[in-house]
Amino acid sequence: MAGVISPLRRAERVAPDRDAVTCAAVRLTYAETAGRCRRLGGALGELGLGRGDRVAVIGPNCHRYLELYQGVPGAGMVVVPLNARHTPVELGYALEDSSARVLFTGIEVPGPP
Repeated sequence: MAGVISPLRRAERVAPDRDAVTCAAVRLTYAETAGRCRRLGGALGELGLGRGDRVAVIGPNCHRYLELYQGVPGAGMVVVPLNARHTPVELGYALEDSSARVLFTGIEVPGPP
């Protein structure tokens, strides 16, 4: 069954040295991107996460966001996207409701007043 990671795996096979993503000064090939995604999945596994566990993500569009969106499902886990424009109360509800075990963030989220 094809999943969200399938296009990256195919691109890694057929064009490993082609540029996959550019974010500011960072340029990654398909092989580099796929490797980073696998290492991310492995690191999450070492933290004790497994198939079906939820990983929340809130952050700007960049190569790290892409890696999370590919690496988390590639490791059998579920991505929980969060909206940076939500209030802290809304974010707290989403985190609790989703039962996310880990939160990745690349932005500052305002705390309660």
